[in-house]
Amino acid sequence: MKLPENGVTLALGTLAIVAGAGLVKRGLAGSRILDPQSQGQGQGQEQESEYEYPDKTVLMNEAVITSPAYGKETLHIEGKHIGSYDSVKEAIGAFWLWTRQHKFYPNLYIVNERGNVTLIDYEGNELASWV
Repeated sequence: MKLPENGVTLALGTLAIVAGAGLVKRGLAGSRILDPQSQGQGQGQEQESEYEYPDKTVLMNEAVITSPAYGKETLHIEGKHIGSYDSVKEAIGAFWLWTRQHKFYPNLYIVNERGNVTLIDYEGNELASWV
């Protein structure tokens, strides 16, 4: 499957490099989920997550919002560019509408400019995060 020529290529390429270097392996680097009562206090405890690290293949078959340091957020679903938006909230709204129109409900991930991946629910709440 050919990757689109835009920001998601860089983000997914970064993930492939990290995974290919053997730095991210199941059991060595899990998601980092903080205890809700201690968030924001710097005392969150890491827990083992029920979610697995999403590799490039997984992300190409799901929904991804790329969040660059500067510029617009982009939404891709199953590797197809859906649109560019001024905020993550706008991109989630577009994703929500797209799911209703197509009756397809993929997982939604955010990939930032450093390649960090966050699995979110349809309201934007963080479910799991991989650094």
